[in-house]
Amino acid sequence: MPAVLAAASGCTSARAPCPATPQMSHECGGVSSAPSASPPLPPPIEGPRAVACTLTAESWPYEDPNDFDDVTGQLRTIQLLRFEAGGRPFARIFSGTGVKLELPVALASAGGTLTLDAKGVVVRGHLEAMEMPLYPASAFAMSGVLVPNHQRRIIWRAAKPGVMVVAAGPIPRLRAVGREFSAERDCKDVAIGHRNVDDDAIDKVMKAERPYAEPSRPWPWLRSGKATLSAEPEGDVVAEIDVIEPRDDTLLIHPPRVLRAKKGQTRIALRTYGGVVFGWVPNSQIERSTRQYLDLSHDNSIYLTRAIVPEGAYVTCRRDMPLVAEVGGERRLVGTVRAGTHFDRAETRQGWTEVRLHNVGIATEEGASFLLREADIAECVSVPSR
Repeated sequence: MPAVLAAASGCTSARAPCPATPQMSHECGGVSSAPSASPPLPPPIEGPRAVACTLTAESWPYEDPNDFDDVTGQLRTIQLLRFEAGGRPFARIFSGTGVKLELPVALASAGGTLTLDAKGVVVRGHLEAMEMPLYPASAFAMSGVLVPNHQRRIIWRAAKPGVMVVAAGPIPRLRAVGREFSAERDCKDVAIGHRNVDDDAIDKVMKAERPYAEPSRPWPWLRSGKATLSAEPEGDVVAEIDVIEPRDDTLLIHPPRVLRAKKGQTRIALRTYGGVVFGWVPNSQIERSTRQYLDLSHDNSIYLTRAIVPEGAYVTCRRDMPLVAEVGGERRLVGTVRAGTHFDRAETRQGWTEVRLHNVGIATEEGASFLLREADIAECVSVPSR
């Protein structure tokens, strides 16, 4: 091939791949437009000044995609990263490893700081309390009447060194009287992601005097209407159960387990989607019947996935690079793109290049973008996808 044609057609097959940047080498027929100096990095995401609890997990949890908030109707299984409390989100989390969540000595409105390796991108950001995938790591009681389990998140309300206050979210047909169901627990009693809480541990918390046994016919049932639940016999009402017909929820379609009877009161336990409810009810609220019910709750399926990346060329680099996020006209240093991570180049301006990351565990939210310094990707190469 004549030399002039080789220059016009870019790199030949005998040479190394062209740099994946407008700053192409003269051998590839390009003209260098490299800035004289790299722009400075913006400030990083700040962690809490005083840390109350540090929760860790090997991987970001997969949660039940059917877990809707029963009040708002919104999915609870969406987690968004922000620069600060109440700020606009810059990314959504899908998966990752090496998870660390730092909670401050503060009310939950302050939020926490999350760090994880999202499959090639180490990212750090602010996570709101209501979006934290927190679950009980051991069996414990809330307000003396509810043992939460792995099926529903618990909600962080406040923290002080080594201790957290957590609460239960809304549970269908169950209503707290006065204050919400809550407990003050050691940080180690709360986990990122599901932990199995076995029945023996739950029985121990409830102080059940004998192991579970299948009830005999006719079964005990809560009467239709409003059932009141107390932590102690003839004590103050702590919770109310709406027993409607036809019975439409896990809490209502199984006979209660009778734990004990005393002076016109019966101590019962009911399994619901999210834990075990237990306490004392008046005998007048229990009847015997051979009726049976079918559980049709929580029978839908929803799956959240990232958009499929179309085939084509992508860019990869041989070294780690600082990752910057931009949203609402503000930029922050949010992490590191690991060497070998795949991405697409988009617009380049003032020394910064917008990138779209491939096959990683996060994605930008609407109106946000990820940026790399143009000089940092000058030696990166374009490679066809497989």
